[in-house]
Amino acid sequence: MLFPTYNVGFRRGEEWTIVTGQIRNESSRNFALAVFKIVLFNKTYPIGSGIIKIRNFRSKTTKSFEQMIIGVGFNLIPSIEKYDIVLEGGS
Repeated sequence: MLFPTYNVGFRRGEEWTIVTGQIRNESSRNFALAVFKIVLFNKTYPIGSGIIKIRNFRSKTTKSFEQMIIGVGFNLIPSIEKYDIVLEGGS
């Protein structure tokens, strides 16, 4: 896996959920800006998504992230069964 994640957690926002964690760049590429899409799932379907932007993401480094997922109220946090974080692009 080129971009493994660690310590991913969910916490309450106003009417949204905040996702926090760390992501590591195991690729050989340095990014001035890396853009990832995060999708949250319950058992059967996606319940929300957002965009994570990581600046100055050098090869073999780990960076922390925090992203608001609008439209996913904190009451849905217990139903989150999995998440996908995928590189969408970078420069």
